[in-house]
Amino acid sequence: MADERKPGFQKVFKDEVFLKTLSETPKTTTQITKVVGCSRDTAARALKRLAESGLIEMIEIEAGTRTGKMYLWKKKQETRRRMK
Repeated sequence: MADERKPGFQKVFKDEVFLKTLSETPKTTTQITKVVGCSRDTAARALKRLAESGLIEMIEIEAGTRTGKMYLWKKKQETRRRMK
Protein backbone atom coordinates (compact mmCIF):
# COMPACT_ATOMS: atom_id res chain seq x y z
CA MET A 1 0.00 0.00 0.00
CA ALA A 2 1.40 3.41 -0.94
CA ASP A 3 1.96 6.04 1.70
CA GLU A 4 -0.98 8.41 1.37
CA ARG A 5 0.23 11.00 3.87
CA LYS A 6 0.52 14.44 2.43
CA PRO A 7 3.91 16.08 2.70
CA GLY A 8 4.26 18.46 5.62
CA PHE A 9 5.05 22.10 5.36
CA GLN A 10 8.40 23.70 5.95
CA LYS A 11 8.41 26.49 8.50
CA VAL A 12 9.81 29.76 7.17
CA PHE A 13 12.00 31.84 9.46
CA LYS A 14 12.27 35.52 8.61
CA ASP A 15 15.60 37.32 8.84
CA GLU A 16 14.16 39.53 11.60
CA VAL A 17 13.90 36.50 13.89
CA PHE A 18 17.63 35.89 13.56
CA LEU A 19 18.47 39.57 13.92
CA LYS A 20 16.44 39.84 17.14
CA THR A 21 18.37 36.87 18.55
CA LEU A 22 21.74 38.54 17.98
CA SER A 23 23.40 41.26 20.02
CA GLU A 24 26.87 42.70 20.44
CA THR A 25 27.86 39.54 22.32
CA PRO A 26 28.85 36.87 19.77
CA LYS A 27 26.75 33.68 19.70
CA THR A 28 27.37 30.29 18.16
CA THR A 29 25.13 28.83 15.49
CA THR A 30 23.95 26.25 18.04
CA GLN A 31 22.95 28.94 20.54
CA ILE A 32 20.98 30.71 17.83
CA THR A 33 19.18 27.53 16.68
CA LYS A 34 18.01 26.87 20.25
CA VAL A 35 16.51 30.35 20.59
CA VAL A 36 14.95 30.48 17.10
CA GLY A 37 13.80 26.84 17.07
CA CYS A 38 15.16 25.93 13.65
CA SER A 39 17.61 23.40 12.27
CA ARG A 40 21.33 24.08 12.13
CA ASP A 41 21.25 24.13 8.32
CA THR A 42 18.42 26.68 8.28
CA ALA A 43 20.28 28.91 10.73
CA ALA A 44 23.57 28.60 8.85
CA ARG A 45 21.96 29.62 5.54
CA ALA A 46 20.14 32.58 7.07
CA LEU A 47 23.18 33.78 9.03
CA LYS A 48 25.47 33.54 6.01
CA ARG A 49 22.93 35.51 3.94
CA LEU A 50 22.72 38.21 6.65
CA ALA A 51 26.53 38.38 6.87
CA GLU A 52 26.83 38.71 3.08
CA SER A 53 24.29 41.55 3.15
CA GLY A 54 26.39 43.35 5.77
CA LEU A 55 23.86 43.25 8.62
CA ILE A 56 25.80 40.89 10.88
CA GLU A 57 29.40 39.89 11.40
CA MET A 58 30.72 36.35 11.09
CA ILE A 59 33.74 35.51 13.25
CA GLU A 60 35.62 32.33 12.35
CA ILE A 61 37.60 30.67 15.14
CA GLU A 62 39.60 27.48 15.37
CA ALA A 63 37.79 24.68 17.17
CA GLY A 64 38.08 21.01 17.94
CA THR A 65 35.25 20.16 15.58
CA ARG A 66 35.06 17.97 12.50
CA THR A 67 35.90 20.92 10.24
CA GLY A 68 38.42 22.48 12.62
CA LYS A 69 36.56 25.79 12.75
CA MET A 70 33.55 27.34 14.38
CA TYR A 71 31.55 30.47 13.64
CA LEU A 72 30.36 33.16 15.99
CA TRP A 73 27.76 35.70 14.90
CA LYS A 74 26.96 39.20 16.13
CA LYS A 75 25.12 42.26 14.97
CA LYS A 76 27.13 45.05 13.47
CA GLN A 77 26.87 48.28 15.42
CA GLU A 78 25.03 50.12 12.64
CA THR A 79 22.44 47.30 12.50
CA ARG A 80 21.79 47.64 16.24
CA ARG A 81 21.18 51.38 15.81
CA ARG A 82 18.79 50.81 12.88
CA MET A 83 16.67 48.28 14.79
CA LYS A 84 16.01 50.52 17.83
